[in-house]
Amino acid sequence: MTPKEKQFIQEYTVDFCGAKAAERSGYTKKRAKVTAHELLQKRTIRDAINKRLDEMSMQSEEATARLSDIARASLQPFLKFDTKGNFTIDITSDEALTKLHTIKKLRQRTRTTPDGVVIQEVEIELHDALKALDRMLKFHGKYDANHKEDLGNSLSYHLDRVNEAIARKIASSTSGSKFAKYKE
Repeated sequence: MTPKEKQFIQEYTVDFCGAKAAERSGYTKKRAKVTAHELLQKRTIRDAINKRLDEMSMQSEEATARLSDIARASLQPFLKFDTKGNFTIDITSDEALTKLHTIKKLRQRTRTTPDGVVIQEVEIELHDALKALDRMLKFHGKYDANHKEDLGNSLSYHLDRVNEAIARKIASSTSGSKFAKYKE
């Protein structure tokens, strides 16, 4: 396989546009469509493209693990508390870095009030744990559509209790110069 053919394989898997992939691989623009068609007819090229796509794809085991992480997600890996109970958001710790995929939204704003007080607002929202649990139950065949509402109500109740406990902890540890809003 030539270096241009190898480059074509890489480029083709970016946007699946043969002509553009041929151009980016160094083939002439004038013959890009024809060249792409010819390359895609070669068995070795097609096999290499399929192999690359397999390597790029998320396997079912990884998808299940990520969904499980979302179902079990907590703000704990992202919060750092001091001895007074004040907290900061830390997404750079080793534990936090392994859980970043559980974050749906992270927003930080700093503003100054007219009297000069600096207010930092941080909003962090995790992906919906209830939806992830629902999908995991379906995946494992433990899902009964007739009991969906009961399960949802039970899980919602427990998640609400956890969220309330977190909110109480956050409310008791915020200082006058900081404001934090959390959603799970």
